[in-house]
Amino acid sequence: MRDGTEPATERLSRLSSAPTTDLPVLLVDDDEMIVRALGRALRNAGYLVETETNALAASARLAKERFRAVVSDVNMPRATGVDLLTVARAYDADTPFVLVTGAAGPPASLEEATLATVVVLLKPVSIVALVEAVRAAIARREDAIAANAGGGLADVSRAEETLHLVFQPIVGAGDEAAAFRGGDSSPGARPRGYEAFLRTGHLGFPSPLDFLDAAEEWGRLPAVGERLRSLACSAMSDLPDACALFLNLHPRELLHDSLYDARAPLSRTAHRVVLEITEREDSTPLA
Repeated sequence: MRDGTEPATERLSRLSSAPTTDLPVLLVDDDEMIVRALGRALRNAGYLVETETNALAASARLAKERFRAVVSDVNMPRATGVDLLTVARAYDADTPFVLVTGAAGPPASLEEATLATVVVLLKPVSIVALVEAVRAAIARREDAIAANAGGGLADVSRAEETLHLVFQPIVGAGDEAAAFRGGDSSPGARPRGYEAFLRTGHLGFPSPLDFLDAAEEWGRLPAVGERLRSLACSAMSDLPDACALFLNLHPRELLHDSLYDARAPLSRTAHRVVLEITEREDSTPLA
């Protein structure tokens, strides 16, 4: 173009060279037509895409699944895009997040520190602008991971210092909305239990499984397991007495004596703890 601008069709074609990955982008909007249009654009740009028109369903997925990025409308029934951002960051502090709003500016509920880590697009949003925003957000995350690539013993040790647990409430059918809102003291809103998930603040390990693989390779799995069980024990004091704690266990931890030590902190609350053996595709015999 003589004026230096690039036609939208050419820009979309250029953006379609986005690197592929097994992780999808999660697109959330209560308007099905918008979901279809934006989802098609992101797929044409080379991304795997999962969609949700129900914010509570999206919240549940963010607590259990990993996504390459999240694109969410701000104003939706039952929960907002900022609510989803809070859930996403609780489980993965570096999730690339794009918020789309019809307001004149960023949501007032966003803290300044959080605002610096998300992309906010004002409606109306062009297809090209959305795709470019997603690409840029993902690139920042993946560049940071590459710069902090972990795997060595020193990386594992540094990651151990940032280990923490996040907790997903387990509720009965029909309780999801009440549990999501929080602060509701009605019997139906009370979680029946909580599942604990490992998280580390080291960018060199994009997922907990990456960290556990490295910890196993360097013989740090027993120490990591003891640390997580200690964190879980500390958390038990903050849970209602009627609530159980579901704790994931690496298969090889079954071989460690510390798991069965009656003096271990977690043993004192064993009647409220459910141990879940983590399923692994590369599982090998323990003996």
